[in-house]
Amino acid sequence: MSAKPDSRTDLEGESAASCEGADGRLVAAKSVLERVLGRRGEEHWSASDYSEAQSREIVLLEDWAKKDGCWLESPEWGVWDISLGMGEHHVRQERGRVFKATKKMRFGVYPACSGRATGDPVDQLKLGKSTPHQYLMRLELLNLWSASLDGMKGIEMNRLEGCMILDDQFCIITSQPWFPHDEVQTTVEDIAAWMARNGFQMITAGIWYHRGRNLALFDVKPSNMIRSGGHIIPIDVIPIEPFERMKTILEAVLS
Repeated sequence: MSAKPDSRTDLEGESAASCEGADGRLVAAKSVLERVLGRRGEEHWSASDYSEAQSREIVLLEDWAKKDGCWLESPEWGVWDISLGMGEHHVRQERGRVFKATKKMRFGVYPACSGRATGDPVDQLKLGKSTPHQYLMRLELLNLWSASLDGMKGIEMNRLEGCMILDDQFCIITSQPWFPHDEVQTTVEDIAAWMARNGFQMITAGIWYHRGRNLALFDVKPSNMIRSGGHIIPIDVIPIEPFERMKTILEAVLS
């Protein structure tokens, strides 16, 4: 669907009308899950427990969205450019924003630790299935960190637009600014230099850790860290504030 440069987009208008307070939606939705279910984000679900945990979170999010006016029902929200969607999202670009809809009851991936504590500690670092709460945590933390970066002043990386039923399944709708890609894009070497300038140390390919901030970044690669306006912008890395086992592993690798 083409953008509408001369007017507010249908998606932007529907979101603003139905769910006011862009800055607070993400925090509000996450807080509901933390308050009611005691979620903290470090939960590691077994295969048998994951579905139950996910289902409980979905029930609460749907109830929250309907009560707070964040349940999206306009037909406009049902139109997505399937060709643009990657593994975990349907995608649609409108005007200056990219809208994303989770699909097939998948809510991305989230860093975890598993396996025996023998051999190379890096082998214990995994990306597992994320619950809705962990998905929201990931987006909020990326917002907090990226706001301090060059080229991101005053820009909110991720916005929660609301929730809806898409293809007969619950999904979370988010959006982020459209960052025009520079002609010369990032390389692995560019990203490594940028990470070092910003205080991160490499754990292994795709994983970096900032000891002072206790901030780890996963899935770091050129497609998730683009160059726009001369700045490197982390549009889709996965941040986490590690503790206990994961923090111990990261510290051990760097010692």
